[in-house]
Amino acid sequence: MPETVVLVHNYQRPEVQLLADHLGDSLELAMRAREVEADRIVMCGVDFMAEVVKILNPDREVVVPDPRAMCGMALRLRAEDLREFRREHPDAAVVAYVNTTAEVKAEADVMCTSANAVEVVSRLPEDEVIFVPDNNLAAWVAANVEDKEIIPFPERGCCPVHHAITLSDLRGLASRYPDADVLVHPECPPEVCRAADYVGSTSQIYEYCRERGPDRIIMGTEEGLGFRIERELGVEVIVPGHAVCPDMKVTTGEKVERVLEGRVPRALLVELDRDVMRDAEETVEEMFRITG
Repeated sequence: MPETVVLVHNYQRPEVQLLADHLGDSLELAMRAREVEADRIVMCGVDFMAEVVKILNPDREVVVPDPRAMCGMALRLRAEDLREFRREHPDAAVVAYVNTTAEVKAEADVMCTSANAVEVVSRLPEDEVIFVPDNNLAAWVAANVEDKEIIPFPERGCCPVHHAITLSDLRGLASRYPDADVLVHPECPPEVCRAADYVGSTSQIYEYCRERGPDRIIMGTEEGLGFRIERELGVEVIVPGHAVCPDMKVTTGEKVERVLEGRVPRALLVELDRDVMRDAEETVEEMFRITG
């Protein structure tokens, strides 16, 4: 059997997290994908994550336990629409959030994640930046990089799960748990981010809890991260009841175990056009070059 490495995103089911060789957010998993030497990489997350792994490992076998695990945000933007929009802003750099298809990444100048979006945009020489596809993350970047014009695209691009987290959710939970720190993801609406004690990616929320050791947090992101924080750090995590991504929950422990047993039908293999992979790799590697 080929040597296999299992990469798992923080939003996955508890039983999937327990099968991980490496557990983390999109940036951490992209960094791991550059380093692995296994013959087979199993990506437990959603489609764009598996595509990034394949982009960085074009000659390795990349497997998804269930190809139906797709990102609703990534599906909101097509490469041809970005090409057309870019022609309207010829002097702007294009930053593609990791939550995009490989075809969209191939049309962009640089990729970012929620953990490094502010850093990536702030280091670009261009004064105008087209930011795709999350309007909420674009607003967070604009609030933190005031010397650039951030142009979000497409209209109403967002993560359905994070966009549904409201001020009312936070206030209701805060009234019940007044001692809890409020930590939210920058994919949440701007007013939710402004009301939080801390805004960060899943890895940054985890590190906040590890370094500061709060007894309890109210967490404005997908509930899967709460399992990891409670298990590894002993912090009580309170999450709005609707903060569940059905796409992230498609993958189950049973499906991962079937892959690890060696039964990998072709439908589970991630395959991309070579030209798309080449252009998208330049976009991904530019992120690593900019951020060091």
